[in-house]
Amino acid sequence: MEMRVAWGVVGLLWVMCGVAVAFSPPVEQTDGSAWSPLWGWLIVAAGVFLLALAAGILPRTHNGRHSNGLTARSERGIEFRMLFSVVVGVVCGAGFIWIGVDSGEVAVTSYGVVILSLVVFAVPRIVDSIHHLQDR
Repeated sequence: MEMRVAWGVVGLLWVMCGVAVAFSPPVEQTDGSAWSPLWGWLIVAAGVFLLALAAGILPRTHNGRHSNGLTARSERGIEFRMLFSVVVGVVCGAGFIWIGVDSGEVAVTSYGVVILSLVVFAVPRIVDSIHHLQDR
């Protein structure tokens, strides 16, 4: 149930950020600024997908974690990569938000919010990993 709420909140946030990116003026410092509206609509589509998952409209393919035949050593590698990804996501998201607010670019700020919100999906896995390490 908690993940459905997280999907709903992040989906709504992505829809709002995607609309902000799609309708804001393109960032002029980059050569790919013409792609900004397309990225905005892709973020909106991902947000609608998450909202559909939260509402239970789309069926889930599996419930929770399933056995994938990984060894304990490779599991530790996955846990390390997940933690590393969370740290990089927080730093990049906060950096995008900082630069976007400083320059007044709504699109850059919205990209930062989307990147930072991805951390929400990794938190349950990180918490499970910490509990698993404490049980040893």
